[in-house]
Amino acid sequence: MPIHLALDVGKETIGLAVCDAEEEVVTALYTLTRLARKRDVFEVVQEALRRRAEVIVVGLARRKSGDEGESAARARRIGDMVEHASGLPVIYQDEHLSTFEAESRLLARGFVGEAMRQRVDAEAAKVILEDYLDHKRRAAP
Repeated sequence: MPIHLALDVGKETIGLAVCDAEEEVVTALYTLTRLARKRDVFEVVQEALRRRAEVIVVGLARRKSGDEGESAARARRIGDMVEHASGLPVIYQDEHLSTFEAESRLLARGFVGEAMRQRVDAEAAKVILEDYLDHKRRAAP
């Protein structure tokens, strides 16, 4: 099975998470502080190479109406650039409530304030990847 790298793309940061080759264990990696699109894409592609990722999963925020807003457009811009630069397929996954879930998990583990802020985007990427893998398993024959 392929190794997946997941991204939670925000205005100021990109959270990263990865799964193992068996698609059983998902790990929040770190949060990348965004500087410039080309540099951000370079860093993501380098992480994909280090992890030997074969697929990139990008969280896609939708409005309650189902429409895509600026946040989704930002994620698609980064996703498209990563796909072009890496040659890896990019899959977009609904990220509905991923940050809320990430914050809840971190609070339950005792993270607050700055410690939570530093981890929440990577944890949200983990939630996105877990959701993607769950949907993939349910769709398998």
